[in-house]
Amino acid sequence: MDIPSWPAGFEGVARDAGPIPPPSTRDRPRRRTPAMRRTPTETASWIGSQADPPQRAGSGPHRRIAGPVRMPEAGEAFLGFRLVAELGRGSFARVFLANQGELADRPVVLKVACALEGETWTLARLQHTHVVPIYSVHRSERLQAFCMPYLGPTTLADVLADVAGRDEPPGSGRDLLETLQARSRARFEAAEATSREAGPASEGAAAPPPRPPQERAASGMAQVTRRMLEGMSYIEAALWILSCLADGLGHAHERGILHRDLKPANVLITDEGQPLLLDFNLSQDESTTGRPRAVGGTLPYMSPEHLDAFRGADRRVDARSDLYSLGVILYELLTGRPPFAGRAGMPAPELVARMIEDRTGPPPDPRPWNHAVSPAVASIVRHCLEPDPDRRYQTAGELREDLRRQIEHRPLRYAADASPRERLGKWARRHPRLTSPGTLAALAVTLAVALAGGLGLGAHRAGMRERAREARARFARDFDEARSALNSSGVDASRRREGIDACRRALGLGPGGGGPSRDVADPGSYLDLDARGRWTQDRGEAFWLLAQATWLEAAERGDDERAEAEVRRALAWNREAEACHPDGGVPAALWSQRAELLARLGRAGEARAFAARAAAAPPLTARDHYLAAVDHAVRGRFEAALGPLREATRLDPGLWWPWSLRGVCHDRLGQDVDALGCYQACIALRPADPWPHFNRGLVHLRRREPARALADFDEALRQAPGRPDVLLDRALALHQLGRYGEAVRDVDLALERGAGPARAVFMRARIRGDAGDAEGARRDRELGMTFRPTDEPGWIARGLARADSDPDGALEDFRQALRLDPRSLAALQNSAHVLSRTPERAEEAIRLLGRALEAFPDYVPARSGRGVLLARLGRREEALADAEGALSRDSSPATLYQLAGVYAQTSRREPGDAAAALGLLSRALRGGFGWDLVAVDPDLDPIRARPEFARWQRAASPPGPAVSPSLGKR
Repeated sequence: MDIPSWPAGFEGVARDAGPIPPPSTRDRPRRRTPAMRRTPTETASWIGSQADPPQRAGSGPHRRIAGPVRMPEAGEAFLGFRLVAELGRGSFARVFLANQGELADRPVVLKVACALEGETWTLARLQHTHVVPIYSVHRSERLQAFCMPYLGPTTLADVLADVAGRDEPPGSGRDLLETLQARSRARFEAAEATSREAGPASEGAAAPPPRPPQERAASGMAQVTRRMLEGMSYIEAALWILSCLADGLGHAHERGILHRDLKPANVLITDEGQPLLLDFNLSQDESTTGRPRAVGGTLPYMSPEHLDAFRGADRRVDARSDLYSLGVILYELLTGRPPFAGRAGMPAPELVARMIEDRTGPPPDPRPWNHAVSPAVASIVRHCLEPDPDRRYQTAGELREDLRRQIEHRPLRYAADASPRERLGKWARRHPRLTSPGTLAALAVTLAVALAGGLGLGAHRAGMRERAREARARFARDFDEARSALNSSGVDASRRREGIDACRRALGLGPGGGGPSRDVADPGSYLDLDARGRWTQDRGEAFWLLAQATWLEAAERGDDERAEAEVRRALAWNREAEACHPDGGVPAALWSQRAELLARLGRAGEARAFAARAAAAPPLTARDHYLAAVDHAVRGRFEAALGPLREATRLDPGLWWPWSLRGVCHDRLGQDVDALGCYQACIALRPADPWPHFNRGLVHLRRREPARALADFDEALRQAPGRPDVLLDRALALHQLGRYGEAVRDVDLALERGAGPARAVFMRARIRGDAGDAEGARRDRELGMTFRPTDEPGWIARGLARADSDPDGALEDFRQALRLDPRSLAALQNSAHVLSRTPERAEEAIRLLGRALEAFPDYVPARSGRGVLLARLGRREEALADAEGALSRDSSPATLYQLAGVYAQTSRREPGDAAAALGLLSRALRGGFGWDLVAVDPDLDPIRARPEFARWQRAASPPGPAVSPSLGKR
């Protein structure tokens, strides 16, 4: 159980998020330390216990559960959740407000049903601001549950109940907010009363629901949304809600997913005022094949063709049926009443027939019931409610555009906008200065001149807009590349330099470090309001990233005079970033960065002032949280980065970059399942981007799932043909599958495409050796030694290739890698790996692992590996401190196995530690890790005589050759 080497086959870097951690230690042969997997925090109270000898994973028979299934009730504990109150129930499920005990009793919503696989898979593919996201999925026999954030108790049905109870429709968006607050307060008071009636809380009792929003400190997003709604009329607020729902629905439709049960009860209005789509349990994935799902839904909200299909007709129900349902919801919001008369008391066949008849006439007009509804708003509603699907809005994007145009006082594009008076009023509201008497008189004088030059000016502006679009597209490409590298620039120096170059190209900066170019086709001058805001924020983020990377370069250079010049340049980029926020709203990360730069220049007073500004400017938006996370990630603080990243993806699930960086942070922490989920979200948001597939493939490769890895690498190569880094990792997958000839061909092709020859040739040597081609492997090893590596992966590959035969030469190769990147985790870890083989050099290995932990404090293999070395040296307190630190970050079977060795070694001086070692080892083996190691691992010798250990050793598989999936993996 020595220090793990970092195989050279895994230095491949995905362009969306930075380096990938070492492979799973299930790949490692006996007597090698495991690399760590998942890190949900877990207490260590069980360490001293001893368990019965574990069974191998998958050894027991699979039991089938028969008979009725009992649903849990409010007040019970279920799958680690305490069910506080039932929020609702349907034919297939119950929905609870719950507290999640393992995560500080955070309030969540838990939906429990007998069969939610379809909805779970559907929602897992939907990552959007206006679709309720999934935290996690859980199973218990035939019940499945998924956990969602608790975002308040109010649905659109509650809002409509309030509207319907008024003599007149509401007049402002403030009325909507008051309804939200009143509903939240009423729900809380009812739950609190129930809690009081139940008597004093007992251990394990459910905690009360969170305080209503007006009694909590409002988040930044809540403040922004509330200010916006308070400034709107009620009609505008209703249109905004529908535009958000159309946006979320369009996201689903683009992925082939129909909702099919849109109604007010399936629209959550969060305490912050944000609308989100709920309940995709009747959704239909149009991309699937086979028998379609049964037609269902809620009758009053069905389109005519949906009703016809419901009664058995062969009718197509597509995305336009969902838009019809949105039209019904909008009609109700505007008028407080349904668009069609109720038909209660009729037999079902007659009821459906009459409802279809009602809906085949002219669409109803909402204006008789609310005189504040304008002709254009009525036109939007009626266009949604057209009986013929071909005459409705054809996509959710069309509906969203018309809703936004109406809010922004622009002419409609898809629905009829036949009122000249309303169009003139819209124009006047868009141009308030042009409607003053003096301006109108001047306009009359200059009208003839304007007409004469109008055609030429129009052509000029059209040309400028086209140039601006091209400039924006160039910026987007370069900025994506810059983000890919600089989001994790603290990890890989070569990637950081690539990112700096890409960032400078995006911003129009020359290689000499001059200021940004001021192109006359600056897109900011020719974009609409929303796009202009995004453009400005993107430029601000690009300057911020450039400043961050510049001073990190200076910090690692160590040349005081040149370093100071680089810090001053970074300070200039920081000020350029501030200039991109002329109306305030400067992210706290920008002030924090400036404080650090000023401190490095010795300007302590100014640094303290800006640090105070950063503390007083908490993150408000998803981008703010994302930038705070980048600041942690570039310093290797991956655990700290996850908090703001979770908040960023909660506030705006449709943003791709927070998901990407969150995947990398989970990846670096060994949290494979979470990383895979984040990469899946990236794929859902950008199906044509190759790098999430590449990253996901690397995770599958480490998990010894080569078939899945191969599928991901194939897709990445389909979208980015010929990439040498992807070819090399696909070769590793083929190697694991035993397809040696194809693996060698991929390595050869990667070499043709410019792959580093040292790494590639040593990888080919390993593949040929495992294929039985000893002579070919020998020639490749000799050839590899003739290359002088030019990059960090090449030096590491050569070092690993000579680690057995020439350890001093290997250490020199790793030192060369550290000269290129002083923070190279692979070089530090592999140096410790070689040194740990010699007891006299254990102290050197401990120091190197300490350097690795200074750079990457959350990297568990370095911490647990150092604990093993300290334990061997008899330094029990230090060893157990490392063991506890590792366990607080990771409780995977591989980690538990490693820590069992720590406690086994310390039990030589403290016999009581043997119980902890056996408990840890038991849990590791139950998790399926260590069966091929337990019989031969010398670090476990102090507990080998225990009866429990003897049973495990007899059950363990006999030693055999281990198959290494990558070059240098020993």
